[in-house]
Amino acid sequence: MARLDGKVAVVTGAGSGNGRAIALAFAREGARVVAADLDHDRAGQTVAMLPAGSGHAVAADVSAEEDARRLIDEASRAFGRLDILVNNAGMWTRGTVESLSTEQWDRLMAVNVRGVYLCSRYAVPLIARAGGGAIVNIASQAGLRGSAGGVLYNASKHAVVGMTKCMALDHAAQGIRVNAICPGLIETPMGEQSMRARGGDDLESVRKSMSEAIPLGRIGLPEDVANAAVHLASDEASWVTGTAYDLDGGSGVTGRRLGERERGTGSGESSELALEEEIDDFAHVAAHVLAHRQAGERVQSPCVRLGGKLGGVIVRTRLAQRPDGVVHGGGVDLG
Repeated sequence: MARLDGKVAVVTGAGSGNGRAIALAFAREGARVVAADLDHDRAGQTVAMLPAGSGHAVAADVSAEEDARRLIDEASRAFGRLDILVNNAGMWTRGTVESLSTEQWDRLMAVNVRGVYLCSRYAVPLIARAGGGAIVNIASQAGLRGSAGGVLYNASKHAVVGMTKCMALDHAAQGIRVNAICPGLIETPMGEQSMRARGGDDLESVRKSMSEAIPLGRIGLPEDVANAAVHLASDEASWVTGTAYDLDGGSGVTGRRLGERERGTGSGESSELALEEEIDDFAHVAAHVLAHRQAGERVQSPCVRLGGKLGGVIVRTRLAQRPDGVVHGGGVDLG
């Protein structure tokens, strides 16, 4: 028997990327799926990929209360019940509290946070009426840590993780499990937007550097997110609630991540290239610094800070690059 036989699911942001992959995976596992998207045509394209009679497309702006209520009502009218809600709809914007406009802040928070609240608010009574079920919130690794330029997006995803934990407690007695998936970089339109912010139009170079920094050696796929969503929505996860499910190819475990962080926006500002590697022996620090120097990267006057980490230390080499292309300053931190 398929894992979601007889279940009805609403998936928001189902017109592309992770949402489309989740809708397809749910249908393969026997669920009937209401595919919601801001763009009705894209939602319809997703439904056209599902087995006949197993999908229903709805155009909805999850940040608008009337749309959220109508979406859940349509799911009930189309299929008679609701067992699963996947809050996947979201948007991404880069900036600082200084550079972001109030309109940008409000719009992203409305979609990424208010949308989760509104859809959940109207879905919970129906899921409880069906005898219980699952809510899966698509958060992000950005909801577990900070990143330069991520103050808005990260704040929204931290909110989703916090909501997930509270909702898990609030609705456990109703038989509703609530979990979040926290993906790392995924090959989706939003993932491409993030990669372009790192490397402009040179996507292949960014893909290569990011893949090399991931222990499992590749960027994630929407199907990876979909597989996790199927598990958390199914009875296989009947004793799992309130979790923030790491889905990052191992990046968060090893402490080895590669990326660029912008420092400031003026023409005279510097950008910082951050490389983190876990090193098991203090004696390797000199070799670590030497390797960067031999690669033509100037690491002047390394500053070593020893921190408390048993069984190994994390070495962070900070390399600041001026607009003239000269790498300067920086240091090495252990801790």
